[in-house]
Amino acid sequence: MTVDSETQWSEIVSTANPDPNEYYEPETGTIESSVALRLSAVLAEHTQSSAFTFLSWEGYDSLLEEVRESPTITIGEQRVMHVRNGSIELALKPIDFPPTRLAMNWIPDDAAWFVGNDIYARSVFVGGSVAAVAAVLSAPGLEAYLVRPGQTVVPED
Repeated sequence: MTVDSETQWSEIVSTANPDPNEYYEPETGTIESSVALRLSAVLAEHTQSSAFTFLSWEGYDSLLEEVRESPTITIGEQRVMHVRNGSIELALKPIDFPPTRLAMNWIPDDAAWFVGNDIYARSVFVGGSVAAVAAVLSAPGLEAYLVRPGQTVVPED
């Protein structure tokens, strides 16, 4: 089957294997560790910063104490996020125990790019310079699609 930026997980499952108990689906509200590892390596080349800010949703039950005790901000009117600062390696450290989740949003201090995920999303969005986005689009091991201003992105099922 042809997969593109509008493909839904249910389409892949029904095509690849009609038994929904026998397929893999990424977790919502996190960035998979293998994706985070590759993405952090690619994006680190597109910032002058050595300091980064990471946001994690406060609603996860098993947050580590160090995350739960960090300051919070509210995004919009409903998302309370814990704020932590550190090096790019902090993007790869689990925020919970047992370790299943990573920080959902990353931004270097120079704001050269932004990585964003939502608690209900499987996809990760990256905004940045043309060079940073091009590097993500061409990086081996990352499945990425270009979204242009004004383009509709279908909600994930």
